[in-house]
Amino acid sequence: MILAISSIVSAAFGLLRDRLLAGNFGAGESLDVYYAAFKIPDFIYIISLSVISVNALIPFFLEKAAISSEQAKKFLDETLTFFLLTIFFLAAGAYFLIPNLAGWVAPGFSESSKNEFIFLARILLLSPIFLGLSNLVSSVIQSHNRFIIYALSPIFYNLGIIFGIIFLFPKFGLAGIVLGVAIGAVMHLAVQIPAIVKLGFFPWPAMKINVKEAWKVAKMSFPRSLGLGLNQIILIFITAAASLLSAGSIAIFNLSFNLQSVPLAVIGMSYSVAA
Repeated sequence: MILAISSIVSAAFGLLRDRLLAGNFGAGESLDVYYAAFKIPDFIYIISLSVISVNALIPFFLEKAAISSEQAKKFLDETLTFFLLTIFFLAAGAYFLIPNLAGWVAPGFSESSKNEFIFLARILLLSPIFLGLSNLVSSVIQSHNRFIIYALSPIFYNLGIIFGIIFLFPKFGLAGIVLGVAIGAVMHLAVQIPAIVKLGFFPWPAMKINVKEAWKVAKMSFPRSLGLGLNQIILIFITAAASLLSAGSIAIFNLSFNLQSVPLAVIGMSYSVAA
């Protein structure tokens, strides 16, 4: 019930977010650039799920916690370190490759729109870092059945974006909105910090990594990451094709996609997390 209510609230803020975006830009080139800029950072985040997938982390964490709290904490520290190494390597590589990838993700954009796409996508690379850290923290919180705290995260994420639209966009333009996305990602993580500190499992980088255990987590995470990754590749192809159509095509697709995702978020995710 709690998860369902929080999902409804989060969906309501998501609809408000999209309403504000559509109201400020309409279905035009600016909103096309905004949505297209997410594709590479989102793909980076999905790749990182092979390291910090909640579905894989919770069983391993509970197994270690059954032995001792120290073992569980050590596992989290090593997982955090492995994730940070992975995500910074991916983000750094993407930062330099985005100019070359722009023509593939959005071949129909004008030169000025491609330059703005590159700028926004580079800012959005902050998002998978904080969302990945949040995913790691939430695996511990969910394993202790603290679903209320976990459920608040997407609400704060959307609030960060809404803050960017209302307060940062007038001063910084589209960059202000993606800064709002980064703020939302930080808030997604920050709202869970007090809970994990109280549980005594706040992770810190470790000096050594148990590569064997990290590989076990990656193998368990791989099927889900593969499915999400293929889905994201399809969305990138759709974005590329839509960029060749009239201005606003990418925006219309994404607004429609977000709207049809609401029932899944409200019903499907609530049951899957609680289960």
